[in-house]
Order: sequence, then structure tokens, then C-alpha cells
Amino acid sequence: MDFSKEWTDLNKISFTIEEIRRISPEARLSYYQKLRRQEDLCFVSWAGHFFMEWFAADIDGKHNPNSWILISRDVKTIIRLIEDGRYYDKRDWELTYKELYDQKEFLFNTGLGYEFLRNLYLALNPDKKKNLNTNKNIPKHALTFPKRLGRFLIIFFFAISVGTLSIWLYLTIDAYRNQKQLEAIHSSDNETELLNEAVTKQPEKEIEGDQKTAKDNSPVVLSEYKDALSLNSQLFGWLKADGLSADLPVVRPDNGDDFYLTHDFSGDSNDHGCLFVDSGCKLNPRSNYIVVYGHNMKDGTMFGNIDYYTDPSYLSQHKDIYFDTIYKKGRYEAIATLRTRLLNQDEEGFRYYRLNSYKNENEWKEFMAFAEENLAAGSLSSLKYKDKLLLLSTCEYSQDNGRLVVVCRLKN
Repeated sequence: MDFSKEWTDLNKISFTIEEIRRISPEARLSYYQKLRRQEDLCFVSWAGHFFMEWFAADIDGKHNPNSWILISRDVKTIIRLIEDGRYYDKRDWELTYKELYDQKEFLFNTGLGYEFLRNLYLALNPDKKKNLNTNKNIPKHALTFPKRLGRFLIIFFFAISVGTLSIWLYLTIDAYRNQKQLEAIHSSDNETELLNEAVTKQPEKEIEGDQKTAKDNSPVVLSEYKDALSLNSQLFGWLKADGLSADLPVVRPDNGDDFYLTHDFSGDSNDHGCLFVDSGCKLNPRSNYIVVYGHNMKDGTMFGNIDYYTDPSYLSQHKDIYFDTIYKKGRYEAIATLRTRLLNQDEEGFRYYRLNSYKNENEWKEFMAFAEENLAAGSLSSLKYKDKLLLLSTCEYSQDNGRLVVVCRLKN
């Protein structure tokens, strides 16, 4: 099976998406028109022509801003599938097709993924060149296996050849399911909160979070986080950011800051880890300087989309960052992105990752000098002493021990 044309087009599409992210929405129309005129020269497969139709729909306003993140993920997924399958024969691809079909809803976010499945099916069945509906009518068992004694051995050896792909699919789907479980917990908590408000009307003015206290003056956990806290007592808060495609719990480890690099919210081993803050961060009162750490995952989960914030246009369009502690809600504004690195042990300089709160104006000035020196996008001019900051930190690979950091300021 030869997917070299698709691979070429998909890499061109990936580059094009990065270019489009760097220009304003107003300039996209001109970019689209130029690309459309050169479409036949630029693209040589169904993938390129599908992308052009998708781009046209975006110009017509049929997509939301996050759609570019979703199609970028699908492009990367299909490139990975083609690269992993470059030595497959037809039987390998037949087995792969059936596995992809069963997991298509977990793996693909846009029609590009379904179009890949449709073309893979047609490549495997050239006698069935007909117009299939990409979402519904791709045959699940489109391939017939010979019913003979040797069938088991054939499948066994081909299963070994696609073992690496299966592991990758499992990890991707497992991460997706974990995300859905977390969303279900959060959704359930929100429903509980609404129900409580409907049943118990309070005549006095409501005060939320750590301002509302029990008889012993201890802070009260926000109702939407009680269920999640019962699952993990290390829950610190919850981060939601459309620009990151993130809606995730944040923990404060008491078993070492490295634990959640390799374990999820439930404490199970997981390469995606879990978002976390330093064990020294305070909940009540909330620290005025909080750093949330997360992996820069290739599949776009966790902080895998944080590099989009190096684009000034993207940053300005995705400023809203919601970060609640278990006691109090918080709405932040993303104002700048820093590109920096971890310092060597004997190297002098400001270490943003060692600070849990700034205690005086001198520490504030040190942070501001560091931020100005490492500014990659946005502006720090609106910041002032005593602002409460949230920093979102992940790995960056243009330098050794590189880091990308999105700086956010509390608005409420």
C-alpha cells in the first residue's frame, strides 16, 4: 500500500496550518485564495483537496476557532499511522483498518480522519469504488478472511507486526477515556451544585469558596469539586481553557512533586501524568503566584497545545483561562508567553519554578525582569505589583531543558 502522496500532502497541510495560525483572521481570505489558485500544484492526493474544502468552510464561518486545533491533531495522527505502516503489506492494513474503524470516534476529531478511513477501505477494495458516507457507511467488516485451518496462525503473525500500532492506539484511547471520566465527574459535580441551589434557597447573600466558612471558620469546599476531592484528597483546583482544549483537575502532591509526571488523577501509572502545582502552594489564602505544570503531549492533551500561545494572534483570541481552587473560583487573563529554560545547578538567574508566592516588591521586580527577557508573545505592560499570577508551564524542545510558560493575571 503506497500512501506517499497522502504523506506528502499531510505534511504540507501541517505546515499550512502553522502558517495560518500566525496570520490574522482577516488575512486568511487572501491566503486561501492564493492557495486555491495553486491547489493542483500544491496537492496531489485526496488529503490536500479535502483540506481545501475544509479551509473554504472555515472562510465561510462554519468552524469555531478550536477547529484548527482539532484538524491539526487529525493530521498528526494520520501522518503517524502512515509512517508506522510504511512496511505493512495488504493484510497488515486490513487488520489495521478494522481496529481503526472500531476506535474511530476516539481517534479522530474531524472529517479528515473519516476520509482517511474511507480511502483506506477503497484502496483495500478497488472493485468497490463507490461514494461511501464517511461517517456512517464505511463497512466495519469490509474484508473477508479465508476460513481454513491456517487462519489463526496468519492472524497471529500479522498481529505481531501491528503490535506497536496497537499499543499506540491503546494509549491514545486510554487518555481519551480518562479525559471523559474527568469530564463526567466535573459535569456530575455541576449538576449537584445546581440541584442544591434549587432545593435550598438561601435568603442571605451567597459568598463563595474560602470566604464562606463553617462554624469552626475553616474554608468550605465548592460543591462542584466535592466528588472529585473524595476521589483524590490532593485535588488543588480545576483548570479550564478553550485555547488549550483543557478541562482538567490540578493536584498538589504530598508524595513528591515528580509523582504526577507519570501518574494520572486516579494515581494510576500513565505517561500523560496529571496537571500539578508545587507542594508549597497555598490554598487558603491562595498563593499570589501559582505555577501549574503539565506535559507537552504530542496528541494535544494536557498542555500539548500550549505552543499555540506563542502566536500573538492566537494569544489575543484565547485570553480566558479559568482556574478554580477547591475553595474559590478564579477567572484569569492570558497576557504573555515566555520561552525559557531550566537553569543549571551552578548557574545564576531567576528560577520561576522555585517561587510559590512573591513576598515583596523586590521579588516582583525580579520576576518582571525575567519575564521581559524571555518574552515570546504578548505584553507585560499591564502587570502591576500585587497582581495575582497563574503560570502554565510545559516543556519546549528548541533548546536543552526548554520551557514554554503562559503568564495569566487574575481578573476577579
